[in-house]
Amino acid sequence: SGAKTVSVCYFEKDNDWWVSKHIKKFESTVLKVDWHPNNILLATASADNIARVVSGFVRGIDKKPGETHYGARLPFAELLAEYPANGWMHSIGWSPSGDELAFTSHDSTLTVMDCATGTPTVLKLRELPLVDLLWTSETTIVGAGHNFFPRTFVKGADGWAIGKNLDEQKGTVQKKTTGTRAAFNMFQTRVETGQNEVKTAIKTQHKNLVNRVAGAGGSKGAYNVV
Repeated sequence: SGAKTVSVCYFEKDNDWWVSKHIKKFESTVLKVDWHPNNILLATASADNIARVVSGFVRGIDKKPGETHYGARLPFAELLAEYPANGWMHSIGWSPSGDELAFTSHDSTLTVMDCATGTPTVLKLRELPLVDLLWTSETTIVGAGHNFFPRTFVKGADGWAIGKNLDEQKGTVQKKTTGTRAAFNMFQTRVETGQNEVKTAIKTQHKNLVNRVAGAGGSKGAYNVV
C-alpha cells in the first residue's frame, strides 16, 4: 500500500476471524505483489525502483517449506533479497517453478532474475513500458502495457530474448501517400475535422494501454490462451 506496508492475512479458527500481520520493510509505495509457488516467499514491486523478496511465513499456519534459494530459516517479514531497476516497478511474477523472478519497470525493461545465482537478464524494449506480465510456461512470458499490444519473451538455449508481438497485423502494408493525393487528403481532413493533419488509424486490437494480462486457457504455469 501507500503506507509502505504489505498485509498478510490468515483465518484464525479459534476466534472465527481473519487476522492480518504487517510487513514493513519498504522505502516507498508497494505497487504489486506475487506469492511464490510455495506460498511462503512473497515478491514485491515498489515505487523506489526495487523488487524485494520477503518471508510471509506464519508460525502455526504454514508448514515449513524446507530449503529454498533464500535459505531454510524464514521468519515472518524477513527481508531476503533486493533487486534494483532503473525505474519504478509496474509488475512482478514468479516462474511456475519459483526458480526465476521477472519484473517490469518504467524504463521499458523486463528483468528476469535467476534466484539461485542472483544473476539478472535485462531485456530493453524500444517501446513504451510494460504494465503487466504473465508466465505462460517456464520458458515464456507475455507482457503488455502502454504500447496497446502484448508481446512474448522466450527462453532458449542462449537465455532470455524478446519474442514477438502477439497483435501484429498481417497483410499488405499501405504505402505512404505523397504528391497531389496527399494534398487532397489533407484538404479533405481540414474540411471534415478542421485539422490539417491526416490521422493514422490504430491497427491494434486494443485502443488504449493494456493494464492486465491473464490466462484464458490451460492452467497456471501452462497457459495456451491469454
